[in-house]
Amino acid sequence: MPSFITEEKARALVCDIGKKMAAKQFVAANDGNITVRIGENAFIATPTGVNKGDLRPELLLTTDIDGNILAGTMRPTSELFMHMNVYKTDPRVQSTCHAHSIYLSAYAIAGLDIDMAISPETSLLVGSIPVVPYSPPGSGGLADSIRPFVNDHSIVLLANHGPLSWGHAPEQAWFVLEAAEAYAIECTLLKYVIREARMLSNDQLRALGKQHHVDMDGPRRTSGVREEVNTARGTSLAEAALPPATLSEADIERIADRVAAKLRAAEYQPGF
Repeated sequence: MPSFITEEKARALVCDIGKKMAAKQFVAANDGNITVRIGENAFIATPTGVNKGDLRPELLLTTDIDGNILAGTMRPTSELFMHMNVYKTDPRVQSTCHAHSIYLSAYAIAGLDIDMAISPETSLLVGSIPVVPYSPPGSGGLADSIRPFVNDHSIVLLANHGPLSWGHAPEQAWFVLEAAEAYAIECTLLKYVIREARMLSNDQLRALGKQHHVDMDGPRRTSGVREEVNTARGTSLAEAALPPATLSEADIERIADRVAAKLRAAEYQPGF
């Protein structure tokens, strides 16, 4: 029979995670939700309308797995059923986190799965991050849409919305979310700024999975892109011939239009 943390510890943990979310700007206003399991059919959950940095233990709700409020006077979030569906799908889950962190939310809006095999840590802890098809926030469709992903992933991107993570320990959902946002930032820099990445090879990923008893060929697999093993030493950053920044045709046309507009305006200035 699984063991659960006490209600007192769970309330303190949720408040601590909420403060970290706010400090890292993973949430704004009253964004985000956090839940922690305290029993077979009992959960601590954040209410609606409260900034996560302002959470206090007495503001939190106790609910059952069907979203019924067992204790607390605040209103529950409309997304509570989404969190409860994670627990219903995988009874091992002990925590969930939903936020609107900037980089993960940007990829959710762009509709881009994050699956670059850039490090052992991200490949093992986070894995690939799929985008869940869009459903309105708080809807039954959104609550149901995440269920096909729960057993194979630890985090998803809710399309045009933000990330939802979960874990098999009370603090693990937060660890996954925090690591995933850092992962998204790294992928952005590698893909769009530096535009160069030596990702782990498929053979390296399989060896990593074997060592840690994780299926690296399953749905949560990050992409090593190539088969050869990456064992080359680093090259000089000062001497590296990285691709230059480029402008698209549309960008060039917009710049030309703005320059032309400024020149036309300058022609009519007195004394020009």
